[in-house]
Amino acid sequence: MQLACMYLPRDSIRETEDLRDILGDLITEDLAGEASIIHIADQIHLYLVHETRLPVKRIHRQISDTAGTPHTEFDRSAVRRFLLDYLGSGDKDVGTTRARNRAEESFTRCTDATLTGSTLHGLHQRALSFSNEIRDKYPLEEHPVLREDLTRELAGKILENLASLTLSICGAGEDFREFLFYWDRQNPNRLYVMHDTFETAESMALTSDAIPVRWEDRRNALEKSDLIILLSEQIEPVVTESLVKRNLQQRKRRHLVIFNWGEETAAEQSITRYNPVFLYSNQELKSLLETNRTAREKILEKAESGINTVVNDFFTWLYSDSRYRFQEMVGRSRQMQQVFELIRRVAQTDISVLIQGETGTGKELAARAIHHLSQRSASGKFTAVNCGAIPETLLESELFGHTQGAFTGAHEDRTGLLLEASGGTVLLDEIGDTSQAFQIKLLRALQEREITPLGSNKPLPIDVRIIAATSRDLEQELDRENFRPDLYYRVNVVKIIIPPLRDRPDDIIPLIRHFMDQFNRTMGKQVQKIAPEVRQTLLSYHWPGNVRELENVVERAIALTLGDEITLDDLPENVIQQEKEETESTDADSVKTLEELEKEHISNLLDRFQGNLADIAEKLGIGRTTLWRKIKKYDLEQ
Repeated sequence: MQLACMYLPRDSIRETEDLRDILGDLITEDLAGEASIIHIADQIHLYLVHETRLPVKRIHRQISDTAGTPHTEFDRSAVRRFLLDYLGSGDKDVGTTRARNRAEESFTRCTDATLTGSTLHGLHQRALSFSNEIRDKYPLEEHPVLREDLTRELAGKILENLASLTLSICGAGEDFREFLFYWDRQNPNRLYVMHDTFETAESMALTSDAIPVRWEDRRNALEKSDLIILLSEQIEPVVTESLVKRNLQQRKRRHLVIFNWGEETAAEQSITRYNPVFLYSNQELKSLLETNRTAREKILEKAESGINTVVNDFFTWLYSDSRYRFQEMVGRSRQMQQVFELIRRVAQTDISVLIQGETGTGKELAARAIHHLSQRSASGKFTAVNCGAIPETLLESELFGHTQGAFTGAHEDRTGLLLEASGGTVLLDEIGDTSQAFQIKLLRALQEREITPLGSNKPLPIDVRIIAATSRDLEQELDRENFRPDLYYRVNVVKIIIPPLRDRPDDIIPLIRHFMDQFNRTMGKQVQKIAPEVRQTLLSYHWPGNVRELENVVERAIALTLGDEITLDDLPENVIQQEKEETESTDADSVKTLEELEKEHISNLLDRFQGNLADIAEKLGIGRTTLWRKIKKYDLEQ
C-alpha cells in the first residue's frame, strides 16, 4: 500500500472538474486505487493510493497536460501533509474552522465522484478528529491572521453585541467583494456598502443583505454606523475629523473605525481619538496580525508531537485487517466501499432507504450501520422485523398494535413495534413478501406518520425511521403487479444494492480473517493460519449463501481444526467438491490456441513497456508495422 501527495500550483489548473476526470481515468486504468483533491491557498494537493508502488512517471504524464508537472511526496510525508491540510497549515486560515471545512468539502466532492475508498476515508476521519482536537486544545482562533477575522474580533470586544450592529464598509478593488460577503455572513443588524461605483455596490447587494449607498448619501449612513471599515483610499476620504466630531461623538454607543486597511501606506489623518470612538490604523492592524501569526506558529510547534502520533496510528491501522471494517460489516472491494460511503451519507438524514441484495449478503447489517451512524442512535433503538417470516394475519398487529378484543386471542392491548421504536429505526426486512392489502396500510402509515391499532379508530403519531430491505427484484414485482408502485416509490428514495459475494472476491479473505478473529474469541482458540489450498478453494467457490454461508464455513473450520491452521479436512464437502469439479473442467479445456497465446503475450508486453511499441517490437523481433497490425487484429489499442 502506498500513499502519494502531488503538489500543483493553483493558478495552473483550468478546471477542478478536469482534474477529477483525470483522477477517475487513473483509477479506471488501475494506475491508482483511490484519489482525492484538497484545495489550499495557492496550491492543490492530489492524494493517490495504490496497493503497489505508484507508477509516478505515467501519472505525471497524464496530469501534466492539464495542470503542469507536480512535485510528489510519499507515505509518511504524504500523510503528514494531509493532516496539515485540515489544519490549514501554510495557509492564512491556519487552525480555523474555515480551513477544516474547506478540506472536508474538497474531500466530499471527490467522494461524490466515487474516487475515494477505505484508505482515504480512514485518513479523512483521523484528520478531522486531529484538527478538532488541536482547535479545542489550543486557542488558534483567538489569534486571527485574516483581516476579516481580526475586524470581527475587535468588533466583538469593543461593540460586544454584533447582532445589533450597524456597519458601513467602503472601498474599492476585487478583494472588497470577499470582505463584504464575510461580514454579511456575520448577520449584523444592518450593513451599508459604498463602492467607487454605485453600480458595483448594487450588484453586490443583490447577492447579500447589504444596502447600497450613493456617494452623496454617505453622511446619513455613517451617522447610523457603529462600525466603519475603510478598505482603500482609492476614493475620496470618507471619515474626516469633522465627521468624527459632529456625527460619531454625539452618539452614546461605542464606535469602532478601521481605517484604510489594504494599503501599504495610508494617508496621514488628524483624526483624534474621541471617547467613545476607537480608531485603528493600517499600521496598528498589521502589528496585531504579526503578533497573532507568531502566536500561531508556537502553537503549531506544540502540535508536532500529536501529528507524529496520528501518522504512526494511521500506518498501524493501514496494515491491519481492521481497515476493511465498517461498523459490523467488512469489505475491501470497491463495490463495498461505495456501499459504505452511501451508508455514511444517508445516515445523516431521515430519507427513505431500500436495501436490496441476495439472502445472506448483510442487508440487516447495512440497516444497523445506518441507524448507528444517525442521530437516532442516541434517542432510540434499532428494531428488525422479518415480514416474510410473520404470518400475514399477525404482521399488522405486530407493527401497528391492537386493542383488547380486536380479534380472537387479543386478551389485552398491545403496543405496535412502530410505536415502541419511537425515536429509533425499524427495518422491514423482506418487504417484497407482503400482500398488497398490507402494503396499502403501510403506505398510509408512512405518509401520515401515524398508525391506527387494530380494533381502534384513534390514530397515534409515530416518530420512526423506516428502512426497507428485500432479496427480490421489486421492479419485476411491479411488472407482475405483486408490489404497489406508490409504496415502492415511497420506500425507494435511495436504493443501496449489496452485491453477492461471488461478484466481489476481494472481500473473501478479509471476511475470513474477520470471522476467524470472532470465533477464536468465542471458542477460546488460536487458529491463525489458512493452508494455501484452502485459500484457493474458498476463493474459487461460488458462495450461493453469500457472507452468511462463508461465516458458517469458517465457524465449522475453527471448531473442527486440531491445530493452528485451517486445512481442507476442516471444510464442508460441498465446498471441496465444487473445487474438484471446476479443476477437472478447466484441465479438459485448458489447451489454448496459438492466436490466444500470441494475444496474451502482446497484451502483457504492452503493460510491461507502457505502450512503447518500439521496445515491444524489438523484444519480439518484428517490425513496428507488423506489431501494430497484430494489436489491431486482437483489439488491443486501448
